[in-house]
Amino acid sequence: MKKYILKHKGLNILLLTIIIVIATMQTSASLLIIPLTSALKSGESLKFFKLIVVLGLLYLIWIIANFFKIILQANITQIQINDIRNDILVNISNMDYQEFHSRKAEDYVSWITNDMNMIETEVFDNYYIIIECIIEIILTLFAFAQLNLIVLSSVFVLGTIMAIVPNIYNKKMKKAVSKISEENEEFTFISNNYLTGFDLLFHNGRTLVIITRIRKVYEKLKKAKINQSKVQASMMASVLSLNVFAQLSTLSFTGYYIIQGSLALGAFMTVSNLSSTFYNNIQSMISAYSRAKANGNILDKYPVVERDDLGISKDFDNIISSKNLTFKYNDKSTITYPSFTFSKGKKYALIGSSGSGKSTLFKLLIGDLRKYQGNLNFDNDSYSELDVSSLHNNISIVDQSSHIFSDTVRNNLTLGLEFTDQEIREATDKAQITDYIESLENGYETILKDTGDLSGGQAQRISLARALLFNRNIFLIDEGTSSLDKENARKVEDTILKMKDKTVIMITHHLREESKKDFDEVIELS
Repeated sequence: MKKYILKHKGLNILLLTIIIVIATMQTSASLLIIPLTSALKSGESLKFFKLIVVLGLLYLIWIIANFFKIILQANITQIQINDIRNDILVNISNMDYQEFHSRKAEDYVSWITNDMNMIETEVFDNYYIIIECIIEIILTLFAFAQLNLIVLSSVFVLGTIMAIVPNIYNKKMKKAVSKISEENEEFTFISNNYLTGFDLLFHNGRTLVIITRIRKVYEKLKKAKINQSKVQASMMASVLSLNVFAQLSTLSFTGYYIIQGSLALGAFMTVSNLSSTFYNNIQSMISAYSRAKANGNILDKYPVVERDDLGISKDFDNIISSKNLTFKYNDKSTITYPSFTFSKGKKYALIGSSGSGKSTLFKLLIGDLRKYQGNLNFDNDSYSELDVSSLHNNISIVDQSSHIFSDTVRNNLTLGLEFTDQEIREATDKAQITDYIESLENGYETILKDTGDLSGGQAQRISLARALLFNRNIFLIDEGTSSLDKENARKVEDTILKMKDKTVIMITHHLREESKKDFDEVIELS
């Protein structure tokens, strides 16, 4: 957390200055009670009302400073939270395929939502509370020094005891907070899993499963949060008991010195205010420190991933080939592929029944799966030695998922890269999707919410148009026309297969008989 606070040290110093002003106004107001009481006792009305005006000005400054402090603290906190989010997203974007899929997508969502809420409320908010408390404690001690050194010494000793005792709860608090983070992730995953399965449950008359299954995880989350509250309550009960004892002891010392004539009568109210401020700030600081420390380690669970650019970078020149290629799944089953050679500019169909390894081969060819056995070469270089990003720059991909982002049609096609309107139009024409796009209210600038806004065929044609727009050396298509009607599927396939300078590798469950003549080779996987 220190990294993010120091990154914006200018804003944090400004906030610190405002906090000092607020604390100074509060302490000064407490000290002003002594001369106010003396003026009342001696009947000096003019002096009394002048001091009232000064007191009013102190409170006015306090109110104004508080106003700006609240706004500035919220601003700084959100800036720092977004810095953390950005670092998490950078690390996620640097992951390779297998590392990313070692966790559920819901876990990553939980990192930048639930965890950020915890860091905001339990870490940054508490850090600023600690700073406020420390400043007020220092100023209060300074005020006590102006009154009586014996009282100051007693306050310091009692305050130190209050600060030390709660350390026994630190481990329990850290464990409780870690459990909440775990339960939050499970809650997000299970909720998403069952809610996205609504159609299946609905068509089987079992939507009540949504309630029963999700209820189990939110009950576990509730227990985790209650457990944290119990630890917090135990700690605060100990601190509160010490707080009451310390305040009564301080007032007893003050009363004694007033009776002895060493302090003015007005000092009793001043000490009452100062001791309340002092011990309450210690109590608040302990609570804030405990919560901040317990949550501060939450960043440790996020992986730090450096982008791996050490592989070979190259353009496709000649062939993709394999020999004795096998892949072993986590369940230890193994799939073996026939040897093949894909030459530049030629068209290939890979066909096979379900379970023949078509999707696995697709992932091997685009570099998602790197731990294979045997030989798989890109020209003369092994796939395992290639820079994956370089490989992706050579391959236009069309798979079955056809994911749609919540963005404009244009950005779904370009993925943020620069293309001319003519290039985009030519790609959508070839994918047979231009008429649909232009029928939308804002055409290419229409915002699509998600895949649900489109039919399966429309989403697949957007994916095809993107591949055509990127116009890379190799077209790798995994059931890329499966959601299209027969006529449109034929038109799109014809367009792709007629690109003379492109290498096309089409993976399909079933190849139409009339299409076989358009391929240079049909390879059957078994």
